[in-house]
Amino acid sequence: MKLEDLTKEVWAVSDTHGCFEEFKEGLDKINFHENENIIVIHNGDAIDRGPQSIPNIMYIKNHPRILATPGNHDLMMVQYFRDQEIERGVWFGNGGVEVVKELLSLGMINIVNEGQQHQFQGGDGTLFAATKEFIELIQWIEELPRYIEFDDWFVSHSGGNFNNGKTIEDQTDFTWTWSRDEFLKGEKLEGKQHVIGHTMTTVIRSEHFHVYEETFEAEFAPVAVPGAIAIDGGVNIGGYLFFMKLDFNETKVVTIPSKNTEKTEAIKEKLELPASQIRQLKEEGKL
Repeated sequence: MKLEDLTKEVWAVSDTHGCFEEFKEGLDKINFHENENIIVIHNGDAIDRGPQSIPNIMYIKNHPRILATPGNHDLMMVQYFRDQEIERGVWFGNGGVEVVKELLSLGMINIVNEGQQHQFQGGDGTLFAATKEFIELIQWIEELPRYIEFDDWFVSHSGGNFNNGKTIEDQTDFTWTWSRDEFLKGEKLEGKQHVIGHTMTTVIRSEHFHVYEETFEAEFAPVAVPGAIAIDGGVNIGGYLFFMKLDFNETKVVTIPSKNTEKTEAIKEKLELPASQIRQLKEEGKL
C-alpha cells in the first residue's frame, strides 16, 4: 500500500501488544486527536501478552486515521480461528490463551457444541459462535496491507527477505511478519528507509551489535541498522512504546514507558547479562 498524500504528518508505532493505555498515552503526546493532519501507522502485533488486546486492536481497526499492517501475532489469531496450518500451542504459548479468555469475557465469541451453529473452528477443533464484530475483525486483519510506503519510508512488521534478488512480489505472510536475521543482516530495498517492529530493540543490541549503526542514545530507544530502524521497545514486558515521526527533515521519537513497573525493573537487570543468557531467558519464556 502506498500513501500518496505527502502533506500528512505520519507517525509509526509497533508491537503495542495489548498495552492500550500506553498506546492512548502516546497518541495524546503526539497531539493525534487535536491535529487531524496526523496519520498513525500501527506496524503489527496489536494483540497478545498485554492486558487489553481486544480494546487495543478494535480501536486501531475503527479509527479512520490509524492505518495498520499485520504482525505475526495478529495473523496467528486469524490462523487459529480459521483452523489453518498453525499448532494451537504456537499461538497459545505466545499470549493466545489470554486473548481467547478476553474474547469470551467480552461476549465476542462463545464455545458451542458439535451440531450447534458456529462461525469458526479453532485449530484444536473447538467450535465458536461469534458476533458480527469479531467476524469483521478477522476479515479486517486478513485484508490488511502487508506493508505501507510513504515517500521513501517503507513500513512492514518484520522487514521481509530481500536477499538474492528477492522483490516485494516474492514475499509471503511469513517473510513479512516472522523475518529476523535474514532481514536484519540481509539486503534491503534500494532507496528505502525501512521501519520494522517484531524484534525488540534490547534483543537487537545484545545479539546483533556488530551490524548496527547506533544513532539513538539510551538503552531503551529505537535502533538503527543499515537501511532500517527498529521500533519495538518491548512495552508489554516492561520496556517502552516508541512513536516515531516519519520525516527525513525532522525525525522525532516520543517514548512511553510501560505501566508494568515490576517488569520494567526486571528487564533492566537482564540487559546486563551476556547475549547467550538473554537468549536462554527468551527460550524459557522469562523475557
